[in-house]
Parts: sequence; structure tokens; C-alpha cells
Amino acid sequence: GAGTAPQLNFLLVNLFYLNLQFQNPAAAAGLIMAKRKILFIGQFAPPVHGVSVMNDYVLNSKLLNSEFRFVKVNLTTARSIENIGQGSPVKYLKFMLILLHTLARLFTNRFYLAYLTLSPVGYAFIKDSLIVRLVKLFQVPIVLHLHGKGIDNAINKGGRKALKRYNEVFRGTSVITLSAGLQQDIKQISSYHQLFVVNNGIPLLDIPAKQPGTGLVKILMLSNLIKSKGALDLLAATKLLKDKGQTGFQVIFAGAWGETGFADEFSRFISANDLAEIVALPGPVYGAAKQKALAGADIFVLPTYYANECFPLTILEAMQYGLPVIATNEGAIGEIIKPAETGLMVPARNPEKLATAIEELLLHDELRLAMGKQARNRFSNQYTLNIFENNMLKVFNKVNS
Repeated sequence: GAGTAPQLNFLLVNLFYLNLQFQNPAAAAGLIMAKRKILFIGQFAPPVHGVSVMNDYVLNSKLLNSEFRFVKVNLTTARSIENIGQGSPVKYLKFMLILLHTLARLFTNRFYLAYLTLSPVGYAFIKDSLIVRLVKLFQVPIVLHLHGKGIDNAINKGGRKALKRYNEVFRGTSVITLSAGLQQDIKQISSYHQLFVVNNGIPLLDIPAKQPGTGLVKILMLSNLIKSKGALDLLAATKLLKDKGQTGFQVIFAGAWGETGFADEFSRFISANDLAEIVALPGPVYGAAKQKALAGADIFVLPTYYANECFPLTILEAMQYGLPVIATNEGAIGEIIKPAETGLMVPARNPEKLATAIEELLLHDELRLAMGKQARNRFSNQYTLNIFENNMLKVFNKVNS
């Protein structure tokens, strides 16, 4: 009859739901309870850098997407690493479009919260602070995730006006820092509502334990190649090791050039000091190529003094592959590495000390392997993506509790 089809559809729907409830109770519950919406405003690749990588992890997290629905607004206006921090008419136009996009999202959705990866200083902070003010007009709770630093210095330089500006932006928000030590960067700000620490994390891979090598000892620097990341310091340390008669090693600089003229300066140093046979420049590596570079390395080096350095994902990747890490005490690096256990700490801008640390691991195979093993264990216990996602879930659930 006329009512048979609707009744049959109703019966099929109920049978489907009962089966789903039996097979997957969480999915069944999702049919009758809408997910909470999060307005996710952040930087997404390209270009690829630490913040864009972590934002992609959050956006694509199965755990977080099981409870929330993300509505994405891309804050990125730069076309490349080299373009970051440089103003242009095109960038200003892009930002105006971002403001309009954000406004449209706020008008057409009811959000549980807004999650913003806030740039801490400079033009990017001014841009992001306008977004924060816009969201506040709609009385949406805000979570600010700080992947950079420099706020304390900015306040010290700018005085009361700068402190007032930061307090206005942070007022009433929940704030995430990447480590306990990095909370010092916002110690002068008092207007936020809650403060959380969430360490970065990366996917846990099934990687065989590092075995003693028989060929060249490979030293890897995996980073965008800019001067403040310490690439030239590592090159100078390579020269010092060569001058001391050290052999049997290779230094690999894997990354994209990020400063105008730096590639030429780098090449001139290699030519002037006859380092071409020791130094390899494979360019940027991603996916399988990056995994191959890490698997083939014996030591990881990051002698950074980059002003915005906080929690380098490359260090976590190196630790997962069982590599001892030689790095500077910049940002949270001193909290990630346990000196003399998982790696060695060196002063920034000091090729001599860097060369000494590298030489120690070059000459002592057992020490190198032992540190790498400890690094791998530390990564597995503290810095996996699963741990990161669970910590983010706790933060999101607590903001409105």
C-alpha cells in the first residue's frame, strides 16, 4: 500500500541503528548527538614548518574528530619559508579575505570554542590579534596555542603599552604552551583564564633498533636552512674536525633554503675549505625520503639560535630513530634532551664546542648507541602523537567545563 515504503524505510533505519549500536556504540551515539564544533584558525601547509605540521595532526586526529567537528580557517599568507615575516600588498589582501572568511564562519555556526595557533610577536601577532578580537565579539571561548616565543622580550621593549596590548588579547582565554619552561615567556601577562602545557608529539613508527654501523658515521641536520638555525656553525665545526684529522664521517644538511643569498654563502664556505667530499646537500626531504635520511644517520645535530625556536619536531623524529641529539638550549630543547643521557648540549654560535661534542660521539660508538637508545625510550614515553592527542582532548573538554 501507500504506507508500505515509509514503514519499510523506518524499519531499515532502526535495524541499521541497532546493528551499529551493537557493533560500534560510539558511532551509534554520534547519530543522535551532534558533535561540538570548533573553529580552528591556524597556519596550514604549504609552507611546511612545525606549526603547520602540528595543525595538520590536530585537524586530522581520529580521536579529536570522534568528539569534535573542526571548521577550518587557514591563516597562512606566505607562499614559502623565505616569504614568512615579509609584508606585501598580496598578503594584506589575503588577510582581509581571512577576516571575511572568519566572520562568515562565526555568523553561520554555533561554536563550542575557537582554537587559534597564535603568532607571538611582530606583524603576525597583530594580524592574529585582530582575529581574536573578532571572535570575542561573538562570545566564543578561545584557546590560544603558543607554538612560538618572544612575548616577554616584546613586552620588555614595548613597556606598558605592549603589556596592555597583550593583556587585551589574552583576556579571558585559555592558553597552551609547549612546555613548562616556555610559560616564562608569558609571565608578565595576567589576564588569561587557564594555562595548560601540551608537549608536541609525532606518529609512532615501527622502526628497528639502531645497530652499530660499519661505514661512514653520518651526521644529520634536518631543518629549513637559515643562518639562525646554526647551519653555518655546523659547517664551521665540520671544517674544524677535518683540520684535526678526523675522517670517516659525513655531514648531511637536509632542508629547504630559507634566506636570500644564504645558499651562495654556504656554497662559498664549502668551496673555500674543501668540504665538498664531506658535506651532502640533498635539499628538502619529506615522507619516505625523510625516513631514509633518519634511518641512515648516526648523530642528529641542531645548533639553533633561531629567535622563535620552541619545540623542534625534528628532534623528536631523531629520537624516535634512536639518534643521540646534539643541540643548543633554545626554547624547550633543554627540557626535551637529557644531557649526557639522550644527547649533548652545546652553547649557541660556538663551532668549537660543537666540534668537540661531535668528536666525542664520533670516537665512542658505544656511547653514541647508548644515548640513542635512551633517546628512543624517552620519545616513546613522552612525545608520541597519541599522547599529544589525548592531552589536547583533555584541554578542549576542560575549557567549557
